Amino acid sequence: MSDLPDQSTALIRRLVVNAGPPCVTHLMSWTRVGDQILLEFGYFDLVAIRQQQAGQTSQGVTLSTAKPEPIKLDWFVTERLILDFDSAERIIDAVEDLKKQLPDFKKERQESAAATKTD
Repeated sequence: MSDLPDQSTALIRRLVVNAGPPCVTHLMSWTRVGDQILLEFGYFDLVAIRQQQAGQTSQGVTLSTAKPEPIKLDWFVTERLILDFDSAERIIDAVEDLKKQLPDFKKERQESAAATKTD
């Protein structure tokens, strides 16, 4: 049981501890650590990935080639968080809410991009 009150009955004040710009995140992973959950967030060096792909293309390997070399990825973990099960459930609920709203966000972005092209 969590020490936090139910969010429906609590007033939560948001305090940003790290006032720097947010980190880009391409991947999240999790693992169970005893009675807690470890979340790790991080990013890939997209420039290095594109350079590897360009190198393969210049060597005659294309996307239609049967066996291209695997791309070597470095995942830079920028955030590691430990959660109890109640906190993990709250995060899952928030992500599920985001998942429901993503189609609307994508549609807005597409409409904005289309409007920019016609301007």
